[in-house]
Amino acid sequence: MIVPEGIFERQVDRLFEDSPQCVLAQLYGGIPAVGGYRDYTEYEVGVQHIAEAAHCILGSVGKVWDGYGRGSSEDSWRIERGHFNEEMGIIEKSIREYSKEFYDGRTFTQSRYRQDSIKSMQKNSPILKLSAIQKRRLLLRDKKLYDPKLFGIAWWAYTLLKDLAEAVLVGVQGAVDHPTSNAFRDPNVRISVKRLREKLEEAYQ
Repeated sequence: MIVPEGIFERQVDRLFEDSPQCVLAQLYGGIPAVGGYRDYTEYEVGVQHIAEAAHCILGSVGKVWDGYGRGSSEDSWRIERGHFNEEMGIIEKSIREYSKEFYDGRTFTQSRYRQDSIKSMQKNSPILKLSAIQKRRLLLRDKKLYDPKLFGIAWWAYTLLKDLAEAVLVGVQGAVDHPTSNAFRDPNVRISVKRLREKLEEAYQ
């Protein structure tokens, strides 16, 4: 599925105009569970793992943000620390595991659901990318409302989702029996993972 040039910009502009709510007040940062992907192949499950972990990190960001409103931000940061670390660990482990050619090559080609998986990723990747771009713009719009540490975590969680969706889509556009490139080896995805880890560590220094 080829996405026409400029379609994301037009859709993001429209969604941005229709979204007055503070993005961190939205449940899980407004991102769907598992990024909206299905579990047709192990490769797609790997994409789910990262999308779900970023979704959960945004959920914890929202809880900390809520703590500021209740005057208990220190408690919220402390409570969510373990969850942040757990989900970040899932992301890093998934990058290491699913970057192996085993997942986008032989096992994908041999799966009876390979065509369903390709269609699922072709369908859901543009939706996730659009959502992540829109949410990140809302985050930037209200930047002055947020603790810089919280802003940094949310920014890179959304950026990771955007980069992941984009890399997945690149690999399945025109694909027949397996992705033509592995999203887990994509340089932008790996940079976003690294930056998200750094922002989490900085928040607890």
